[in-house]
Amino acid sequence: MNLAETSGWALMFASDNPQLPSLWMMQVWLNMGWAVVTAWLGGALVQRWIGRRPLVVFAAMVCVLWAWLPSSYASSYWLGLAFQMPSIATVLLCAALLWNLFLDAGSQTPDLHGRKSYPVARGWAMVGVLCSVCLALDAFAVFPASIYAWGFSGAAVVVAMALSLLPWVVWRNQPRSAAHWIAPLAIAWFVVLRLPTGNLWDALLDPWLGVGLTVYLVRQRSQPRQV
Repeated sequence: MNLAETSGWALMFASDNPQLPSLWMMQVWLNMGWAVVTAWLGGALVQRWIGRRPLVVFAAMVCVLWAWLPSSYASSYWLGLAFQMPSIATVLLCAALLWNLFLDAGSQTPDLHGRKSYPVARGWAMVGVLCSVCLALDAFAVFPASIYAWGFSGAAVVVAMALSLLPWVVWRNQPRSAAHWIAPLAIAWFVVLRLPTGNLWDALLDPWLGVGLTVYLVRQRSQPRQV
């Protein structure tokens, strides 16, 4: 292996030269990300308590506008101080749930993945919880190498994209749903814009997503398996 090939592999696995997004793009993502997340939360609460589609849409629009207010008047300002920026996967997931919420105004428990694509959603939830636990342990330097720092390398993007396409091969006969699209779309968005922080882990996971996936698995465990 010559010097050029060695340098190429070293650059592929290097994590000390991250490509970071611009500050203005991070600010736009802060507002846009929390706008989508809070729109779904607001719409879901109104649907559960009232259940009328016009009020669900109105609540979602109010949450979106609130997130884009200037300075400290915006909900995204305070949410950013408390929780920083949501991951791309969280925003895509909330966007899919919000879309289902608008389409399924008569149901108080909109289903993201559908019964026929249950293995895909459950599989991704298990992977997300496992990665969340590993990242939490990594914060205490439990592992010999930093898992979070590896998210700045190009190799992490290649491996993650390959894994994200596995459901298309393993469950190729299943109907396509948001469970199939969220991971590859989040990685592609990260490659183009490097949001939210330039680290792949922050694009795929955040603490609230890890908690939500854990709750999802616990609830699915307590119910009969869908086929």
